[in-house]
Amino acid sequence: MTHTHHDTSTHFIEGISNDLVFLLIGPTIFVTLVIIVLKMFRSSRDIHPRHLELVQEIRQRVLEARGETPEQHPSHRNADDRCPICIDVLKFAVETNCAHIFCCSCIISYWEHGSSMSAMQCPICRQEVRVLLPDFTHEEEISDNVNEQTNKIRLYNRRFSGEPRPMKVNLKMKN
Repeated sequence: MTHTHHDTSTHFIEGISNDLVFLLIGPTIFVTLVIIVLKMFRSSRDIHPRHLELVQEIRQRVLEARGETPEQHPSHRNADDRCPICIDVLKFAVETNCAHIFCCSCIISYWEHGSSMSAMQCPICRQEVRVLLPDFTHEEEISDNVNEQTNKIRLYNRRFSGEPRPMKVNLKMKN
């Protein structure tokens, strides 16, 4: 009587051991996941396509007000010290509640040229911006322009932060 031995183990791919399949597929899946995470991080720094046109208009106005042309300011979106709206070094930096940083005048202009009756959506992630936090340098803190920038931030925060207002302020707004 001949006794034949049948292999009872199953293979994902016939003729190739499961260990070899895992050895080849494991690193491929890992590299793919790393690439996806890196792309997600990179795309979170870009201006959302829905807001791109408005941001480009505001960027053009800011440059014209400075007497400069867009060619003098190439895009530097990945640099942490640059405003994603004007693509210039941050001036009177303001951080949003979603942790994106802009020049104070750029983000306020973005809000004023949108629907200034409601809180703006962040031009990068579209999250509703409820609070603007000043992140001024020491030189900016002692400059003549600091009060103007601070007042703009206070106005926005007073309207949209959700903090309770004193009764006196509510009465003034009704008159």
